[in-house]
Amino acid sequence: MRWLLKSSVPFAMVLPVLAMVVWVMVVGGAAVAMYRTLVGVTQPGQNATVHLGAFHETILPESFAPFAVNYAVLTHSHVLTAVYMPGAFLQMPVSLATTTPEAWYPRQLDEWTRRGVMLPLLSLPAWWLVGLAMEALLGRRRVRWPVVVLGCVLCVLFGTVLAGFLAGASESAGGGWVYAGLVLWIVLFGLLPLAGVRQWHMSRARSSG
Repeated sequence: MRWLLKSSVPFAMVLPVLAMVVWVMVVGGAAVAMYRTLVGVTQPGQNATVHLGAFHETILPESFAPFAVNYAVLTHSHVLTAVYMPGAFLQMPVSLATTTPEAWYPRQLDEWTRRGVMLPLLSLPAWWLVGLAMEALLGRRRVRWPVVVLGCVLCVLFGTVLAGFLAGASESAGGGWVYAGLVLWIVLFGLLPLAGVRQWHMSRARSSG
């Protein structure tokens, strides 16, 4: 913990970049592995037949790369949604505001992949806020009270959604990841009001001293 106190890492800038790097590593690594598998099991120019559980499909050579990306996003969709959950919340209003969102992506990418690509991008402001809170808690900057209030609102929002999920007792395959993501972001957004309380105590200490 001491290295955090002594370091001058700009968390407000590093965390968004790190979030993008993690997404690229997770999705890119899985996509490259699947692409190499498809290339390795077929002769040059031949189609590949994929059997994944109940999924059976013949993949054309020119579709190996898009299929690999689709596969990588789909197989990691639960963990990606948990880590980038603020982006998942923003996807609906963004989709409604964009009449033809599919026009922004290659046609070979399916709907799940388009959503997976948008998750880390839409989550960047959230990671920036978390970075601000961390810097404030380390005493390297002050956060304005509107930002603190925003953190409180986001904590209440995610807490309300979590309570709704718990009341519904979802038993879906990704239910555990949804709970984990909500708890994660309740804690992360909770750093903002915590930083506000710290600033308040410090200002009181200075005024009384």
